[in-house]
Amino acid sequence: MLGAGLIVKMMWNIAKPFVDPVTKTKVIIDGSHTNALLQERVHSQQLQKRHGGEAPDVTCFWPPYCPSDEYGVDPAKLSVGAADIEESKAELEDGKLPEETKTGSNVNEPQALLQDKKEVVVEKTGSKTSYDRYTEQAFVNNAKTKRKVKIMLNENLDKEKQADNQTSNCCCS
Repeated sequence: MLGAGLIVKMMWNIAKPFVDPVTKTKVIIDGSHTNALLQERVHSQQLQKRHGGEAPDVTCFWPPYCPSDEYGVDPAKLSVGAADIEESKAELEDGKLPEETKTGSNVNEPQALLQDKKEVVVEKTGSKTSYDRYTEQAFVNNAKTKRKVKIMLNENLDKEKQADNQTSNCCCS
């Protein structure tokens, strides 16, 4: 951290004895030799003139501005994920769901869905249930068809809650 204030330096000096020695060599907290440290680690064409580099000082930060791409990240390295995207699209078209999206507990176990604690009535075995708290809908991830199926919530539970709320608000017994 370059240009650090007194409090940051003091906190680092307190924490430094508890930090791994290899990590200590990687962390630099300095307030006085900022330009010299920047020139050691950043190429001069990428460093602004106010810090002793060759790049023009940036005063307007929008739209994004980069002085030179010569020392940046190789764009060929960034395109590695393109095959993964196509593979994911193909899996979704086939109806396969990735393992991460199969959430919820086993259907055979008693269930309470998040805050609402609504009962889920599902008779299929081998399926998983999930609850979307933003749309307040429950789904079954069927193990055989690999599709999400919307399930019905027990409406009687909601009616009982409304009746309990009305009786608790009554002032006379």
